[in-house]
Amino acid sequence: RYVLDSRETELVPLEEEVAFIEKFIFLLKIRFEDKLNIELDIPCKSDDLIVPLSLQLLIENAVKHNEISTAHPLTVKIKRTGKSIEVSNPIRLKNFKGDSKKIGLKNLNQQFSYFTEIKPIITSDNNEFYVKLPILKKD
Repeated sequence: RYVLDSRETELVPLEEEVAFIEKFIFLLKIRFEDKLNIELDIPCKSDDLIVPLSLQLLIENAVKHNEISTAHPLTVKIKRTGKSIEVSNPIRLKNFKGDSKKIGLKNLNQQFSYFTEIKPIITSDNNEFYVKLPILKKD
């Protein structure tokens, strides 16, 4: 229901996004059990806004591209740091046929650019993938 409702909305309260993500994490835990750990630490303020489904996209991105196994469980960390949300995960790429087009990340950048000059920061090194999303405010 949240996905359908948020498609018609430009920004959503961060609190609603977090509530949705908690339900999404519950479903992923059923699928992956102890092979997937998601650490969620996002205190919300009443005037915090975010692009809808942006956190889901980043979790899906981590699950899609990285090995998730008993030998190599995947941990995704999502936390608030001041005026941003930081999402990170270790890089253990799956044997993936074809290169990623990074369309999801490009779309995320584009969506945030409609509302703020502050761009999401997307970085990686050989060990860690990292995204920092700005928390937007109600006018």
